[in-house]
Amino acid sequence: MRESQFQSRLLKALRLHPALQDAVIFKHSDRFNTGVPDFSVTTREGRTTWWELKVAPNRLTKIQQYYLAKLRYSWCVTLQHSALGAVSIYPQGIMTLSSAHVFQFRDAIEEIMRRCVGEESTRDMRRGEKISMSELVRAYK
Repeated sequence: MRESQFQSRLLKALRLHPALQDAVIFKHSDRFNTGVPDFSVTTREGRTTWWELKVAPNRLTKIQQYYLAKLRYSWCVTLQHSALGAVSIYPQGIMTLSSAHVFQFRDAIEEIMRRCVGEESTRDMRRGEKISMSELVRAYK
């Protein structure tokens, strides 16, 4: 799956989500806005979150890393395995094993929604509820 296909599917799901019905979702990605995250979500309460999308094995560029680090509420969402629908979410684009959270596509939509509205993550690292990619692959075999 190409990044544009992943983006279309993800944005459609977010725009249809009842919790984000009053949110403004802007797509920023085009060939003229180098480094600007792919889209942002601003809730009725004024909270804006910034999102960069990738499809593995593609990674963030240095300029994308720079902007995500500068923006307070920002994440990189990576489609790791399109056949399994495995999606990882990294805060501020920091791609480390300790910050990785892997979700199925539907669960990733719920997690993105929670981060947009400011609810606590369901995969809070203090609770240690992360699932590894190998665990996710085994679950689908």
